[in-house]
Amino acid sequence: VAAIAGIAVYTTTLSARGVAIVGPIKGGLPPFTVPPFDAGIWFELLPSAVLIALVSFIGSVSTAQTFAAKNRETILPDQELIGQGAANMLAAFCGGFPVTGGFSRTEVDLQNAGKRSW
Repeated sequence: VAAIAGIAVYTTTLSARGVAIVGPIKGGLPPFTVPPFDAGIWFELLPSAVLIALVSFIGSVSTAQTFAAKNRETILPDQELIGQGAANMLAAFCGGFPVTGGFSRTEVDLQNAGKRSW
């Protein structure tokens, strides 16, 4: 669908007819930047951020435990917490999105014979 829409915009005069287009997209990766520190905003966002992190962690660990049980494996929840925390801290410095595990992605991977590399 996206390819068809892109071709339609490129080959027609939709922008001249009032259809908004994005225009050129800058290539490459986002720059590594230090996020601004405003103590007032951080303290305001802290309760919500803690709850979001807790729900994400619980979801990831429950997904990991479900699929580990299917494969007769064990998981280390503390390592999951460290990994998620490190990934999310690094994402803040390079314009990334917060990360968490996903039940549907894990199920698709498992159904397609996905295996861990370690």
